[in-house]
Amino acid sequence: MEGTNSLARISRPFEELVSATMGNHHQYPDGFALYTGTLFAPTVDRDVAGQGFTHKTGDVVTIRSKRLGALINQVGATETLPEWSFGIRHLLDYLHAHPPTEVPVPATA
Repeated sequence: MEGTNSLARISRPFEELVSATMGNHHQYPDGFALYTGTLFAPTVDRDVAGQGFTHKTGDVVTIRSKRLGALINQVGATETLPEWSFGIRHLLDYLHAHPPTEVPVPATA
């Protein structure tokens, strides 16, 4: 996907996004940061003209970076997914116990 987007084009107010994020159907062991995804979300209509784009159950979403690799997730209803218990604290503990191997950085001209 290529293109540009602006936060001014966000389809739902922040209060609605936060309300949908917080609740018994979500677990955040260490809190959460709300990323709107506006700069990554498709802007073309998916089903009905003028209704924009919304992911559906079963969609596979990939965010890829040449340097970091890929984050790949399948969209599902939160209520049906396994509880999330590996929070930021666990990640930092893991990274501290498993330092990255040194990867040579190519020289630039």
